[in-house]
Amino acid sequence: MRVSTIPTNITLPAIPINIHSPIFTYGWQGTAKPGVKGNDHAIIYTSSHAPKELEGEKKLLKRPVRVNNISDKEKLDKASRVNYSKVYTIEHNIRVCFIGEIHKDSKAIFFTDFKRTFEKDDESEGDTRVQEDIKVQRES
Repeated sequence: MRVSTIPTNITLPAIPINIHSPIFTYGWQGTAKPGVKGNDHAIIYTSSHAPKELEGEKKLLKRPVRVNNISDKEKLDKASRVNYSKVYTIEHNIRVCFIGEIHKDSKAIFFTDFKRTFEKDDESEGDTRVQEDIKVQRES
C-alpha cells in the first residue's frame, strides 16, 4: 500500500512533529466517490498543466497544486486529490521516499488553502512551519 502525503511540520516547544496532508485518488473517482467532501480537497498534479475535475466531480473550490517530481517514476495520477482536512502524524522512523516538492508557483496556494481549512477551528495554534517537500510512505 502507498500513501502519498504533503508534510506540514508544526513545531511545538522543543518537540518537532511531522503532520502530513494525505493525497488520495479515491479509487480513481476523485471527489466523485460517495461520502468524499469536495470542499476539503484540491487537485494535486505533477504534469505541466492541472487536470480538470473528473466526470461526476463537482467544481473544487480549492485551487490546484503543482508538484515538481524528481523522477518520472513518481507521477501523481490525474485523480489525485490532497485532503486538507485530514492530517496524519508520521514518526521519524517511518521509511519515506522523496518524490518532489511543491512548485514555486503553487506554494502560496497550498499554504493559504491549508491554513484556511483550519483557521476557523483554532486561530491560536502558535508557531507553524511548513515544509514544501512531498514524500511517499511505503508500508512494508
